[in-house]
Amino acid sequence: MDYFDVKAMNSSTIKAGAKSMLYMNHIKKTPVVATPAMITGTQRHMALLEPEKFADMYIYDGSKRVKEYKELKKEYGAENIMGCAEHRQCIEAAEVARAHPIVKEMGLLADGGIAEKEFYWDEPQGKAKAKIDYLLPDRFVEYKTTASLDSFHRTAENLHYHLGLAWYWRACGVPGIFIVQEAKAPFDVAVFEVHEYKLQGWFDQCTEIWDKYLDGANDGAYTEPIMFEPVEHDDGLLLDFEA
Repeated sequence: MDYFDVKAMNSSTIKAGAKSMLYMNHIKKTPVVATPAMITGTQRHMALLEPEKFADMYIYDGSKRVKEYKELKKEYGAENIMGCAEHRQCIEAAEVARAHPIVKEMGLLADGGIAEKEFYWDEPQGKAKAKIDYLLPDRFVEYKTTASLDSFHRTAENLHYHLGLAWYWRACGVPGIFIVQEAKAPFDVAVFEVHEYKLQGWFDQCTEIWDKYLDGANDGAYTEPIMFEPVEHDDGLLLDFEA
């Protein structure tokens, strides 16, 4: 059974619905096309959480416009082909993450965990599914990359990561934790813990979004007029329409 072929609600769709029903309906109806950023993310995950699989990566430094690359992509898949520099960066980033003192102390990448663990279950609203980065007996680990650890909270809020955590908690029954790593060298790492008592409330938000979708809503994020007021600073307006 291929995870992506199973017709069931997932966290990505729920998070789109947190922005608006217009986004949620678009996600439901539009096939997912892997972007270069998504492929890089998949490769980083593989290097850290599935090193045996990453070892089979095909290294290719030639042009992506030639017939050779197109044939390789058909055979291996774009996510399993990478250049030497990118391959080295993935290995370096994984080494930094594994060596992080908190990651080691908490055993977040301990042997015996299950990478890319799939779950399928039923909710009153319908069938649900989830794929969890790394499942341990007492918790699950979500691995994220970010441009800056200092701004991760803002990124997490904008992308509704808390709803994803609640969705995965519902799937596996144990709380989650984030390993977050900066995308560029020196690949600094932080571990973000989650208050377990908040997960039920966050999952309730997921079901509210799902209910709204089932009711047929298709509204965008901005349903009321918004007052536009340029922000004033000591050195003048932030926006200058006459410049």
